[in-house]
Amino acid sequence: PLSIGILAGLMWMPLSWAIEHWIGYFHTLTRTFGIVAAWYLFPDARVEAISAVIVAVYIVSLITLERRFQSNLTNFTLIKKECTMTYLLLAVAVITEVTATMLLKMSNGWEKWAFGYGAIFFYAISGMLFAMVLKNMGIGVAYAIWSGMGIALITAASVVFWKQTFDIYAVLGIMLIISGTLLITSKSAVVFQ
Repeated sequence: PLSIGILAGLMWMPLSWAIEHWIGYFHTLTRTFGIVAAWYLFPDARVEAISAVIVAVYIVSLITLERRFQSNLTNFTLIKKECTMTYLLLAVAVITEVTATMLLKMSNGWEKWAFGYGAIFFYAISGMLFAMVLKNMGIGVAYAIWSGMGIALITAASVVFWKQTFDIYAVLGIMLIISGTLLITSKSAVVFQ
């Protein structure tokens, strides 16, 4: 019980680092010292004493985390709404940019000028939306998502509308672009400013 209790308590150290809060360090240290003390102070009831220490430390840790959660709930809700709106604007910017690029292809080198002017219109909309995205998102990440998803969607649209064919390299490239976009948006700390 001594080594298992201490080892299991060490898992709180990375949690503390990940959530940037002191409770994981407190949990690990208090649990370790409490288990060692219980081991030597109660030799006839070690299992019960160690269990009591672990339960007590968990109660303090969970109460602290719940209080932290409640205090951050309002801020989190506002941030979540802002993030959702930023991603929505970015998605619409990507779609309008893809639409503009498809219209530019349809203009056939400006021989069909109506499609060319439509492309200019949609590029302008995309640029305005992208500028709004940059108010809340880092430019490097936003541009990577915007251009990466644009490339993937244009490549897919070229197959659907112009019967262009994919080879294995195009498929792998699109999969890497989508994987990279998902990795950046889900794990990167530099997404929002």
